[in-house]
Amino acid sequence: MAKETQITESHSRKFIVADPSKCTGCGICEWVCASEKSDTLRNPLASRIRVLRLNCLLNVAIACRFCKDAPCVKACPEKAIIQSDANGVLIVDERKCKGCDWCIQACQYGGLALHPDKSLAIACDLCNGEPKCVEYCPEEALELVSDDSDAERKWKVALDKLPSEIEKLANVAKKKEWSQILAEAEERAKKTSQKLETINKRTRTRWTQFTNIAKLKEVLQFELDSDEKKLAFENSDGVNGLEELFAISGAAQDTIYGWWQKWIRLGLVTESETRKDRKKKIISLDDIGIKVPKKH
Repeated sequence: MAKETQITESHSRKFIVADPSKCTGCGICEWVCASEKSDTLRNPLASRIRVLRLNCLLNVAIACRFCKDAPCVKACPEKAIIQSDANGVLIVDERKCKGCDWCIQACQYGGLALHPDKSLAIACDLCNGEPKCVEYCPEEALELVSDDSDAERKWKVALDKLPSEIEKLANVAKKKEWSQILAEAEERAKKTSQKLETINKRTRTRWTQFTNIAKLKEVLQFELDSDEKKLAFENSDGVNGLEELFAISGAAQDTIYGWWQKWIRLGLVTESETRKDRKKKIISLDDIGIKVPKKH
C-alpha cells in the first residue's frame, strides 16, 4: 500500500505531455483511455487525459503531472488522495472521496477530473508504465517527460510557430489553393481511422475477456480460503486480466496448475481454444489471454 508522501528527488517522475504543434484535437487519447479504464463505459468524459480544443490551430491534451508536494493532495478535505512512493502517481480512495472537486480546483494543470457516473476524482495512472494514449496517438503528439520545463518548451515552440501557420492558412484562403491542405487532412484522417480500428479490435477482445473472466470467477471462488480474499475477489473487475484474480488468491504457480487440472476434469475449462463444442459454455484459459502453465 502506498503511503501519503511528498515526492522526493529519488522518485522516478514521468508524466504525459502533448506537443501543441502536433496535436490535432482528434480525441483518440480520450477514447482509448476511457476504454482502457472501464469494461462497460466508453465515454470520453471518463478519460484521465483531456483534450483542450483552444481554436482551429491550437489543440493540446492534458493529464496529471504527479507534482512534487501536490496541491491536490493537500486540498482534499477527506484525505482521499495519496501519492505513490515510487513515482508520485495519485491514488484516490473511492471510499473516502465525496466528489467535492476541491482537488480539481487546486490543480493548476487541469490534471484531475470527476468521473461522469461515479462522481469521484480520477487522474492518470500511466497504465502501469505503458500509457495507451501515447501508444495510440495518430500524430505521435504525446510523450513521457520528467520535468515541467520539457512541457513548457513544447508550448513555447508551438506558440512561436502559430503566426506563420496563420499566415500560411490566410494565403491559402486568398489564393484558394486547397490541394496541399486537403492532402494533409486526408493523411491525418487515414492515420486516425487506422488507430480507431485498432482500438475497436482491442476493445472487442477485452469485452470477450471480461465476459469469460466473470464466468471463471465463479470457479475460482471455490478455491479461496479466507473471507478477506473472497471480498477482494468479488470487488475485482478483472481489468488486469486473470493474473489479477490469481494474485488475489495468493496461490503459487504449482497450486494454480493443480486447480486448472481439476477444472478440466470437472469440465469447467478446456485446454484448447479450438474446442468445437461451444454450446456447453466451456471456457478456455486461452480465451482470456492466459498462458497455460507447463507441467514440469
